Formats: sequence, C-alpha cells, structure tokens
Amino acid sequence: MADRLLFILFYLKTYPLQEVIAHLFGLSQPQAHFLIHQLAAVLGKTLAASGHRPARLTEEMLSRLAKERPQDLGIDGTERRVNRPADKLGQRVHYSGKKNATL
Repeated sequence: MADRLLFILFYLKTYPLQEVIAHLFGLSQPQAHFLIHQLAAVLGKTLAASGHRPARLTEEMLSRLAKERPQDLGIDGTERRVNRPADKLGQRVHYSGKKNATL
C-alpha cells in the first residue's frame, strides 16, 4: 500500500510521462496507465471522505483560508522583466547585477 501511495503522489506532484514513471517503478506503460487511473480515483475518494480534498471554488477556498492561522512570512518566487531607462545614470540605478536575461 505504501508503494502505491508513493506512486500516485509522485505522479500527481511531478506528472512525468507514463513511460518514465513505469520505468522508475519497474512497471510496463500499460500497468502504469491502469494504476494511475485506479489510484487517482481511490485517492480522490479518500481525501473527500476525510475532508481533505483541495477546494476548487473561490468561496470554499476563502472560507478555508479564513480558518488558517496567519503566517509571518510570504515568498514571491516569480521574476519579471523590468523596463529600464535608456540613459546611463538611470541604467546604473536600476542594474540588477545580471549580465543576460534568464528567459
């Protein structure tokens, strides 16, 4: 049972190709396909029965968040391009330290 739980959680977290997950778990691709569909349904029913299924509606999500304790830290991991000035002084002020764009 623990191997099956690891299998479906790994699949749902990373969404690898079925050939890849089959190779990692020593299965054939058709076996992996069957297990993905079978175990995803079982996991969904189990989470729903225990009240831990992720919220999909905005109102439900907001009510769940209202019940949570406030957190002291939030991390924004996104990086966005910034339009920088054309003059040399303005460019120096806004220089990020990177030599090239990472995109």
